[in-house]
Amino acid sequence: MTRHRIVYLQYGNPAAYPPLERSAAQLANAGWDVLFLGAHTAGVESLELAPQPRTRVVLLGTSRGGWRLKLHYLWFCVWATCRAVRYRPRWIYASDVLSTPVALLLKTVFGKQVVYHEHDAYDPGQATAFMRLCLAACRSLSRVSDLNVLPSDGRVEHFRRQNAVPQEKCARVWNCPSLAEVRQSRAGTDREDVRVLFQGSIVPARLPFAVLHAMTKVPEHVTLRLIGYDTIGSPGYIGRLKEEAHRLNLAARVEFLGAISRHADLLALSDVCDIGLALMPLETDDVNMRSMAGASNKAFEYLGCGMPMLVSDRPEWRAMFVDPGYARSCDPEDADSIADALRWYLRNPARAREMGENGRQRVLSEWNYERQFAPVFRAITERS
Repeated sequence: MTRHRIVYLQYGNPAAYPPLERSAAQLANAGWDVLFLGAHTAGVESLELAPQPRTRVVLLGTSRGGWRLKLHYLWFCVWATCRAVRYRPRWIYASDVLSTPVALLLKTVFGKQVVYHEHDAYDPGQATAFMRLCLAACRSLSRVSDLNVLPSDGRVEHFRRQNAVPQEKCARVWNCPSLAEVRQSRAGTDREDVRVLFQGSIVPARLPFAVLHAMTKVPEHVTLRLIGYDTIGSPGYIGRLKEEAHRLNLAARVEFLGAISRHADLLALSDVCDIGLALMPLETDDVNMRSMAGASNKAFEYLGCGMPMLVSDRPEWRAMFVDPGYARSCDPEDADSIADALRWYLRNPARAREMGENGRQRVLSEWNYERQFAPVFRAITERS
């Protein structure tokens, strides 16, 4: 009997995108052979996918940048195409714009079935000539692919308008944790310290200096744990945060853990924290920021750990997390607003635990990747 095979394509490190690991695990558990083809990416080289049965990961080394980066990308396209053709998969799962030229070739020339999963949208008006070519390939792929996956309703609408794709070719899949990642219910604790957690890519828009300034306005037993990494767009920002924490005499209360290699270890470090930060700018032209409710891994993972959240006072975040009672909201650029919300949690510890547990139950019943990915899983397995 022919074994079902799928190739995940990404010009980057797939371990930086937990939804890929979650979907691949579901397919592998259903008997599929999974091959990841990608490339190490500056800033997230240490991240790795957890070993899974029937799953292989093959990554090119990191490029040195400059003109070598263009050669590295061209080699990736040739290498990934050849590896995918030899592997003979039934499906290609392309998951970034830079992988779309390869996926388009495999679809149109070799007749492979293709899912395109777009994690981040790009603004064509700010794209380089090279990126415009990739975006053109993305538009073509989106129209011929068997299914397009987007992480929020807003992103679905943006994707359809930008690429003229019908609704039936799009699936909205929120970036929720898998059921296996949901932690046990929290018991009451006698700890006096309160740990605030931020995890993910550390950039000014998601972790402004105002968070550090807010820490000076709350009691000293409140500490801040930061887990994450600099991005290409904000190099050196973690260093500037460390300098500011030192200037504010917060060095003993702000913990910088860097990037954690495996996602399971990240969740274990999150499990001992009490409040999760998921902040976005109140005003932004970035379609990714405007449509991040549902697309934010960290928000659902906080709830999966039984943590209540502090989120930005944006309408979509209030509707999804504040109104049901899983979070408090604040102005992320206002230290007093952030501090007020943290002090509310300090005054209401029992209510905070209830909010976190209610969120955890919502993840178990609905906001989990098994349920979110089900339409895509059916499309892949029923057409094979």
